[in-house]
Amino acid sequence: MKNLKNLVLFTVLFIVLSVVSAFADGVKDMSKYMWTWSTMETVLHEVNPSVPPVEAENLIIDSMNRLNKIIAAIATLEDLIPARKIANEFLSMGGFEEEVGAAVNRMIDRQEKFLQAHNQ
Repeated sequence: MKNLKNLVLFTVLFIVLSVVSAFADGVKDMSKYMWTWSTMETVLHEVNPSVPPVEAENLIIDSMNRLNKIIAAIATLEDLIPARKIANEFLSMGGFEEEVGAAVNRMIDRQEKFLQAHNQ
């Protein structure tokens, strides 16, 4: 009976942790949100947008907020390196991707200054 109780507890904990980790965004998810942002910028500048402008703007805002959260969660200067690499890849693409890469680089610069000020 005790083993069954422990097994059920372990299973519930495993499911909860799996769900929580599925919603946690990290640096690896940055490019997904950057692509969404740049694609919606392209859509907004089309003559006949394929996505309603309000929906595109909401997706841009959501992507920006998620990117801000991901970057704000970076705790060391070393952990900024992969984020900077992704932003620089977008910066080199041109078009709206370049604009998104520049904006994300500014977010990273802000986090870098914060970490330096707090000796992280």
